[in-house]
Amino acid sequence: MTRALSLAATAPGEIHAAFASLLDTLNARNGRDGVALQVADRLWGQQDVAFEPEYLRLLGDRYHAPLEKVDFVRATEKARVAINRHEDRRGAVHRARRRSALAVEISTA
Repeated sequence: MTRALSLAATAPGEIHAAFASLLDTLNARNGRDGVALQVADRLWGQQDVAFEPEYLRLLGDRYHAPLEKVDFVRATEKARVAINRHEDRRGAVHRARRRSALAVEISTA
């Protein structure tokens, strides 16, 4: 991603600080002047994948987006429902794709 955004020469800490600042600025708008943007505040990962503790801290500290572990492989529908339930609590409009589409994406990843 750093190459795609031409940020390869920038220190990772600076990149995360800049994106965290942008996120805070966007979230602060909260509908002012007709501008509203909802940024994902949760990431979803496969429950049996070991995520680096530093990465998990970064998600929470800089992006206010903790990782929620679900079982996409063996409990796809339960994972989809959990994601939608979280989004419903946030008042989000979009919903996770129907079960069959999610299962196809997982199996071809």
